[in-house]
Amino acid sequence: MKKVFGIIALSMALFACGGNKNEETTDTTATVVEEVVTPTLQMGEWKAGEVSLTLNEDASFIFVEGEKKTEGTYAFNAETKELTLTPKEGEPMVLNLTEAGLEPAVKEEGAAPVVFVAPAPVVEAPAAEEAPAQ
Repeated sequence: MKKVFGIIALSMALFACGGNKNEETTDTTATVVEEVVTPTLQMGEWKAGEVSLTLNEDASFIFVEGEKKTEGTYAFNAETKELTLTPKEGEPMVLNLTEAGLEPAVKEEGAAPVVFVAPAPVVEAPAAEEAPAQ
């Protein structure tokens, strides 16, 4: 009988040693960050052939088509990507910001498509290093 209790005690000791569940678990969940990109409208002179559109920082614009020059204000809706030009005289004009540039929202029938191309980004030259005084 002592042998049976000895075998039972020994087997319980073996099973008890292998059941250590206090190991640390590592979290393998990746954090997903959703980036929302808001389209921005570049300031400067946009060109479409002989036509140019200059957008200024103060929300004013100058539209030049041949000898005709139109001035006014603009508003850009980043959600709809629409640029509304409101001249001092005349009807407002809506342009859509696309991959190609600015395109009229309403296209005139039979007219050639007009796409204003974005101005080249301004790249500032690096400042020259001064030579040490001797």
